[in-house]
Amino acid sequence: SVLFSLQQDADVTVRVFNRTGRLVRTVADNQSFTAGRNTIDWDGRDEDGGTVASGTYAISVVGDGQQAVKVVAVVNK
Repeated sequence: SVLFSLQQDADVTVRVFNRTGRLVRTVADNQSFTAGRNTIDWDGRDEDGGTVASGTYAISVVGDGQQAVKVVAVVNK
């Protein structure tokens, strides 16, 4: 799950990028969220539905004129 907070209601885009900066998946595209704490799920899959490789990924959350990026580690067996 991706957790983020908004100061006001906003349309938000959440994207996942691999280490080289290539877009892996758009989790939310201009989706409406309310002010306060929000959660959106990323199932560890790419745009084609395949499981991503183990490694680090950058999750970008853009909304209300602001951007936040968090690096996460994915470990697949």
